[in-house]
Amino acid sequence: MSEDALPRYIDPLNDWGFKRLFGTEMNKEFLVAFLMTIFPDKRIKDITYLPTEQLGMAAGDRDARFDVMCRDESGEKFIVEVQLAYQKHFRERALYYSGMALHSQGVKGKRWNYNIKGVYFVGLQNFDFGPERGGGLIRRYSVRDDKNGDLMTDKLRFVFIEIERFDKGPDELKTNLAKWFYVLKNLHLLLERPAALVDRIFSRFFEAAEVISLKG
Repeated sequence: MSEDALPRYIDPLNDWGFKRLFGTEMNKEFLVAFLMTIFPDKRIKDITYLPTEQLGMAAGDRDARFDVMCRDESGEKFIVEVQLAYQKHFRERALYYSGMALHSQGVKGKRWNYNIKGVYFVGLQNFDFGPERGGGLIRRYSVRDDKNGDLMTDKLRFVFIEIERFDKGPDELKTNLAKWFYVLKNLHLLLERPAALVDRIFSRFFEAAEVISLKG
């Protein structure tokens, strides 16, 4: 593709492209499919998009603006953030955002037993944290005992995906996880849909991402 040529597909990792493909009611099937791939233990049938702006917990606290936040039919919340440029404290930002989603569940003026719903954060980043972080394309974190690794709670989980580390070609896409990573990284560079992406969800995704379909 020449530098002056209009791409056939939008970039799913820029702000506008991501929110259009994953943050709109008409395309919510893509977010459902993606989340179920990231969290295979979840059986998400439907989602409700939530406001992307969250006020600080107290006067003077910093507000949060999520890229995408939704709730599934069981009440669990999913936050998905895209960060292309290096941000030193991206993990701390994830913790802050997730804390706000937990805090918002508090019930005022009633007898409340703190039986909160889960909050799950997905960070799509186009940079790595260097060798001190141990490498790896996808990293999963939960709240566990420091000594024996016992799970304290399953209500808070973090997944960080370093998209720039993904290096598989179209003939190597054997899992849905690999297919999503390939699409996220390469969609805006493609001229046609690779043969490996024959699943209905990817057929629909490519149709929705086609630049020509956005005109008019």
